[in-house]
Amino acid sequence: GTASSSTFLRGDQTYAAAGETNSPSFLTTLSGAQSIANTTDVTVGFNSTTGGFDTDSGFNTGTHTYTIPSGKGGKYYMYTGFYLASNVADKFWAVKFVTTSGQRGEIYGNSNSASGVTPRAYMIQNFSAGDTVFVRIYHNFGGAKNTGNGIQGTYFGGFRIAT
Repeated sequence: GTASSSTFLRGDQTYAAAGETNSPSFLTTLSGAQSIANTTDVTVGFNSTTGGFDTDSGFNTGTHTYTIPSGKGGKYYMYTGFYLASNVADKFWAVKFVTTSGQRGEIYGNSNSASGVTPRAYMIQNFSAGDTVFVRIYHNFGGAKNTGNGIQGTYFGGFRIAT
């Protein structure tokens, strides 16, 4: 073979395609704000890929879960972020990824102002085809609080990084 902008010379002196496609991949959001009850783990109702994408149709907007497509198991990078409005100072929040294997990739934090919080969470997890993942939020801000909406306000996505 010959080298090109999309190939590289391997140690065994053969040419191979560079990089991976990171597929499947998805990015979903909320079509409107969601009320998150006080002191309750609440599943985020991601229900739209407007402004996002779903390359292998693995995201179910009815159950708010991503299911690893058939034949597409491997290591995945998952990420989520949201805006939680009407915050109060010195309170607690948590973001959790829940998978077929149980809770994974949790992050906790404190609020430090009365203007809102913007938590983000990330995880790398090995998944088998058919495994599912979704996002939950918890807070103790003293009453129900609304998330942001749209791709800029609240999002959940992921992509395969290795087989």
